[in-house]
Amino acid sequence: KFIILQRSFQLRVVHLMRTTPPALLSNFCNEFDFLRKDIISSIIYKEGFMVADDTWLQMMLKLDDGGLGLNPSLETAMAAYIAGIVAAFPFMPGTLKTELLQEPEKCQLYPKMIQTFTETVEAIEQYTLDQLHLAREYFFNADNYADKGMKLQANLQQKLYDQSLYQFETEVVPRMSNARKAIFTATRSMVASAWLIAIPHRQDLSMLADEFQSALCTRYNLD
Repeated sequence: KFIILQRSFQLRVVHLMRTTPPALLSNFCNEFDFLRKDIISSIIYKEGFMVADDTWLQMMLKLDDGGLGLNPSLETAMAAYIAGIVAAFPFMPGTLKTELLQEPEKCQLYPKMIQTFTETVEAIEQYTLDQLHLAREYFFNADNYADKGMKLQANLQQKLYDQSLYQFETEVVPRMSNARKAIFTATRSMVASAWLIAIPHRQDLSMLADEFQSALCTRYNLD
């Protein structure tokens, strides 16, 4: 169930994120994250129990930061939408290309789309506390827009992730018990997390459901 969640289920919404303005996906992203939290909870607990908020925040960190690699959907959506526009740039009408490179108040033909694009860039800039003008810069001198789009998405997501990690380390970690802090420190490496993404090449090497449950409980110091 975890492998399907990690490698298939959470990837199903990427196309939607790359083609839909994040402002329209806010509720969807929150519901999608709640569904993922519910799935993880069903692996760890009996029916009716949910993982605590602090634990869930840790699970959304990268594997080598002690998480499960379940990135927050809204962060992915903001970066994916900008990257999607960059990748689609060669196929846009010339007038739209021109307006995307102008100031929003000067746009005449596509005001709603330009406004959405600009608001998304500004939201990322505000969230990362950085003057990110990468989205517009990537429109210039790009030989491969699809490749530029993917690199831009990775760049933006990393900036957003760094903020989430900093917030976790400054707000959640201080509330942890000493035992949980020790476990959190010990799991912050790919060496300690490789078992979560390894696909056994023999059936007898697979973890049973209760063994995987116990391993997750140990990783997050759960009862």
